[in-house]
Amino acid sequence: MSRVDKWVTDLEIGTAQPSDDVNGEEGAIFPPRNDKSPGRNTAHTHHRSDTDLSESILHADNVIQTLNSYSTVAHISGVCLKAIPIITGFTRLRSVNLSNNSIGHITPGSLPKSLHSLNLSRNKINSIEGLRDLRRLRVLDLSYNRIARIGHGLSNCTLIKELYLVGNKIGDLEGLHRLLKLTVLDVSFNKITTTKAPGQLVANYNSLQALNLLGNPIQSNISDDQLRKAVVSLLPKLTYLNKQPIKPQRGREVVSDSLSKAALGSGNWSPRRKTTKRGSHGGSTSKSPNRHHLSLMSPAHASPSR
Repeated sequence: MSRVDKWVTDLEIGTAQPSDDVNGEEGAIFPPRNDKSPGRNTAHTHHRSDTDLSESILHADNVIQTLNSYSTVAHISGVCLKAIPIITGFTRLRSVNLSNNSIGHITPGSLPKSLHSLNLSRNKINSIEGLRDLRRLRVLDLSYNRIARIGHGLSNCTLIKELYLVGNKIGDLEGLHRLLKLTVLDVSFNKITTTKAPGQLVANYNSLQALNLLGNPIQSNISDDQLRKAVVSLLPKLTYLNKQPIKPQRGREVVSDSLSKAALGSGNWSPRRKTTKRGSHGGSTSKSPNRHHLSLMSPAHASPSR
């Protein structure tokens, strides 16, 4: 089965729609903001913020100490990080998973420019400007955050092939015109209301094969047939729209298409999860002497050992 087919199969439409309070709990931002909210100006609040910030710094320090110069993969999921650790110096890292934390800000220069895959899903991020320097990224997952606009945040990330923005607050797709290698785009369960947004993908006409708009208001505003016609006229190479093949024969052809064999959707990080089952809170090394893997997860998020 191709990766595109796997992506379509793995989509869980019934559970994908986020509630407005999925990230509702306040968390300390690192670096801390200078502005102060009058409504939260109490001694108890300041004490809690200081404590949260200290814990965030401690978590970040632990992560840095666990990495080594040979690490190529880091799985740092569900450990209550409120800041991205400064791991720029680990230039062999190719894949980093920071999902299921409480990260609210992408500090520019905190991640190594060598990254090919980055998972920041299920955090509290509202701006992606800090990703500009990651010019080698191929796979980026920013699902279930607080992102309202793409802007120029990905303008330098021109090698991205797969982009996952599920469950954010995005109303248009402006800012993707430079991603000329984009193969898969999942913007399901956002705030897209009209065909203007898909129209902004015209620059991606020669690469995009899978587009997911499920769970957006646009589905209530126009019929599925109208949406399909509008999108297909702009994106002639599209194979899947909203989990459905555009044409059955094209759905079969994609099996042999090497461009669509990267990890997709909920299966995005499954190879990494299988690897972490052999590890624990510390670093672990695979059978290959040149491939090192760090797994740092809280017990509640760690996969059971086999």
